[in-house]
Amino acid sequence: MICHSPSSAHCLAFPVLSSLLRITLTLACPMDLKNFPMDVQTCIMQLESFGYTMNDLIFEWQEKGAVQVADGLTLPQFILKEEKDLRYCTSTTTQFTCIEARFHLERQMGYYLIQMYIPSLLIVILSWISFWINMDAAPARVGLGITTVLTMTTRALAPEHHCPR
Repeated sequence: MICHSPSSAHCLAFPVLSSLLRITLTLACPMDLKNFPMDVQTCIMQLESFGYTMNDLIFEWQEKGAVQVADGLTLPQFILKEEKDLRYCTSTTTQFTCIEARFHLERQMGYYLIQMYIPSLLIVILSWISFWINMDAAPARVGLGITTVLTMTTRALAPEHHCPR
């Protein structure tokens, strides 16, 4: 539903009052990074009334289009799965009405393959070359070993490779 005004109220039948409110939100989502970078995150959005009890106010999801994501929305690291779980939640105090929407985000592996896995694989393969170098060419073998160790250390200490984006 597209509203031209930010909110509207309709009196359906005494004493029922239906109120529609269009809200644009910017939300944060705490993430569980145990399976990073092959993780799937579930972000929960809860809307709860703290001013009116369940006797005064009951939230209900609109049957169609209750939660809409902007068309063309792209997240650089995630695929937003279209499954949005709409449910009613129980409040900690069980006195206030609460509704909940869940968004499922799946991390894209392409970035991490190109930026982390493939370069690390190439460095490991480069370190194996020292096994094919003649044993008498010690300076070449040592130089190659030091180069691969320093390169792997530099990659491991670079903060942009550890932090999820």
